[in-house]
Amino acid sequence: MSSDWEKIRRSALLNYNKKLHIEMLNQKEIILNDELKSKLQFYSIILMDQLNWEIKSQYLELLTQFIEKEIDILKFIVVFRERYECIQKIKNVLESNRIILSPNKNSLEFGNLMLRIYNCCDAYSGDREPFRDKYEIGEIEFTNFMEEIYFQLKEFIQE
Repeated sequence: MSSDWEKIRRSALLNYNKKLHIEMLNQKEIILNDELKSKLQFYSIILMDQLNWEIKSQYLELLTQFIEKEIDILKFIVVFRERYECIQKIKNVLESNRIILSPNKNSLEFGNLMLRIYNCCDAYSGDREPFRDKYEIGEIEFTNFMEEIYFQLKEFIQE
């Protein structure tokens, strides 16, 4: 993830305005200004990060099950995606009903970790190396990434 993207997301979080978020949602269909569209998109990401933060213990438990080999890669990917996509649906329902949560300052970093997991799940391929695309990762790389994220997440949650 680029540092510019991170800076923009951090700025959006630090300058988050719940009232403005609701106002933009109310005018979503008529917003023509690219800057406001972009701000609304970042506010939606902030809400998504916050919802993921609310269930951080579930994500940690899922990673723990994978690291301790209680579940395999495919089970991990399926459960992670189901949970992540469910959170997206909840975000959409909350926004459509103008129910907005105030973000926790840690939700941005947590959201970054969730995005890394999501990207690893997308990049995973069970194919052997000669048959994988350049962007795909195999079992060893996937497991290494998950272990790295697991320790970051564990440390992050304990802070």
